[in-house]
Amino acid sequence: MHKKIITKTTAVFSALIIMATILFPVANKSEERTQAAGVDINTYIMQHNFSNPTIQTRKTPFWGVGSAYRKGVGKPEGIVVHETANNNSTILNEIAYESNNWNVPGREAYVHAFVDHSQIINTASTDLTCWGAGPVANARYISIELCREKTLDNFARSVNNDAYYVAYLLKKYNLPVTNATHTGSGTVWSHNAVSNLLGGTNHSDPTGYFSSWGYSMDQFFQLVQHKYNNLGANKGQTAEKVASQASISETDTVTAKASNQQFYYKTNAGIVPGGSANQYVGNTYQATSIVKTANNGIYTLLSNNGSAMAWVKAGQLSLAGNDSVAIQTPVQNIAYLNDNAPLYYLMNNGFKASDISGPYSYSIRTIAKTTSGRIFYLLNDNKNGKPFMWVENTHASLKNSLDAQQISTIKGRPAVPDKKGEQIPASVTVNESSPTSWLLESGLTKNGNFTREGSVVYCLGTKAIKGELYANLSVNGFDTIGYVPSSTIHFIGGIYTKEMSKQAGVVVVNNPKGAPLYAYPDGNNVNVNSPKVLPRKSAWKYKTIVTTVDGNKWYSVGNYQWVKGTDVAIKY
Repeated sequence: MHKKIITKTTAVFSALIIMATILFPVANKSEERTQAAGVDINTYIMQHNFSNPTIQTRKTPFWGVGSAYRKGVGKPEGIVVHETANNNSTILNEIAYESNNWNVPGREAYVHAFVDHSQIINTASTDLTCWGAGPVANARYISIELCREKTLDNFARSVNNDAYYVAYLLKKYNLPVTNATHTGSGTVWSHNAVSNLLGGTNHSDPTGYFSSWGYSMDQFFQLVQHKYNNLGANKGQTAEKVASQASISETDTVTAKASNQQFYYKTNAGIVPGGSANQYVGNTYQATSIVKTANNGIYTLLSNNGSAMAWVKAGQLSLAGNDSVAIQTPVQNIAYLNDNAPLYYLMNNGFKASDISGPYSYSIRTIAKTTSGRIFYLLNDNKNGKPFMWVENTHASLKNSLDAQQISTIKGRPAVPDKKGEQIPASVTVNESSPTSWLLESGLTKNGNFTREGSVVYCLGTKAIKGELYANLSVNGFDTIGYVPSSTIHFIGGIYTKEMSKQAGVVVVNNPKGAPLYAYPDGNNVNVNSPKVLPRKSAWKYKTIVTTVDGNKWYSVGNYQWVKGTDVAIKY
């Protein structure tokens, strides 16, 4: 470390160092820097759970030379972070050089401590000033030198130790942890920020050195926050175990909901607090991943120009991009979700990732296409039949082709057990009461039930048994009640059911004249036992959907109460 006071002598000396670096580059430096590209150093540190060394004290010749800070002895106002600018030195060599040259004319300089990948060594009393960052900063701040490292792992360990020591000193002197890098107001400074915002020095460290490892002062500050928040806490840091993770691609803005809240790191143990999220509030980032924890916490990874910044709670973000829905089309289908499929809420300006699911199947009744061409399916809750979230088509497969627009049963079995052709099941009236029978391998066996004369039921199919034609009947169009002679029933009209589905939802009457109620889905017989017309804008729950062979859809809103699809709109 020989760079504190800029004079003619030190300028020449610095030039010689630069020339030496150019002529004699560090071995494998390019390889290590390439390795660092794409590696988030803070995440690397968290994943490896590096410990911190014991803080050592070495009484140097300048131990008690400093004077009181501007606010008094033992009252520093923050920390200035430096780096030694020497690729080939060690922490002990730096301390030895400073001990021998701290008061040599033209080289007067010393700092409070040195840090490398394995040691933290305090070399001057932090209760007194040092000669480290120019007269303005010297009167206010503690100065710490970070030694240069040659490998990615050692660099990560060194900044881990440096951040720990900075946090330790802030705690010791009861100072908050605030970033002064951009504003000139705070407790954590770089030497570069001192040069730009306070003056009295012209050094730019550690900005260039950090940048060579794909690192920044903002990331270092995050690490300081993490260390600061966990100093004095139990060693067994609480982590939310990650249950699932999915990649996403959207642009989000951090809202005021994150004010005075935490940002987070994802470690091998899970999601852990990192520090104050205030630095992110109001800024816009790329959201590149989402995780769901074992206790259902949802966190989103924020990135900037491809570099991971921090995890924040998904509920503290708003969608900043604009990829709104261009087309919505009603469908009836089943979606099979891939494992770890991100789920979305539909906002005014597009879809925002807010959960993870899969591998499960859901019924869907709406498909949406955004202005950019992305396709999403609206999922319905399997328990209550209500829609709840959307999934992108790249994370799901459909039971039936979208082109066919077919209705599928939620149970996944054919709606008609012995369906023959497209003209059954059909609505029938019972002309003559008759006992019903199960069809077993041994033949027909009475099951103790009877049809009621005048009632309307469904015929699921017909079958010739011992020379006589029998009809398989059902009350709901799905479950058989047994066989009766076909001579005891009468097929109503010429409209037959093509497709049926057990679906739960709500329709709203949109026909200005209202929606007539029908006893069965063919449009010929108005139900005289109920109000003839449902009023416009009224909402009704349905439990069954029928598509007849003429292409019309019908919704069952009660026993023998059907409305035509052209008279209503699906609310959900």
